[in-house]
Amino acid sequence: HPTLKPIKLCKWVSGLFLPPVEYSPRRMIDCTCGTGSLLIGGMLAGWDEVIGVELDTHYAEISCLRLEWWSKHLEWGLKDVDKILESAKGGAAQSSFL
Repeated sequence: HPTLKPIKLCKWVSGLFLPPVEYSPRRMIDCTCGTGSLLIGGMLAGWDEVIGVELDTHYAEISCLRLEWWSKHLEWGLKDVDKILESAKGGAAQSSFL
């Protein structure tokens, strides 16, 4: 069943499989994405496109919300997990939801 995994770990694992830029667009597919931790890690690692598949609509909705939150920070030019979490307001950085 879906679990939250450390984003730093997911970024590191996703980076291990990231092809060189000449193979763009580089697409990562997670066929059991759950709450999207690996997809977030893939975005932070530099994948051009991350695709998630989830059977349970509840977890798919959570994944979409998490991906939207992290995507906004990437648009602002932040890629370091710690800096992104520090930029979160109101103590949300401590939430396991992020």
